[in-house]
Amino acid sequence: MSQEKREGEIALDFDPAARSDGTVAFIGHIRSGWTPGEAPRNLTQSRERGG
Repeated sequence: MSQEKREGEIALDFDPAARSDGTVAFIGHIRSGWTPGEAPRNLTQSRERGG
């Protein structure tokens, strides 16, 4: 399973899909127009605020 890495990426020493512990792993960055504490808590609030 050799894939080319992009700038800023690192290679894991294991295959996350092969793990059976049932956990969720987040790999990456989240970009949002909302600031901490100001983000809507649900889709309805998001629509009301124009998000």
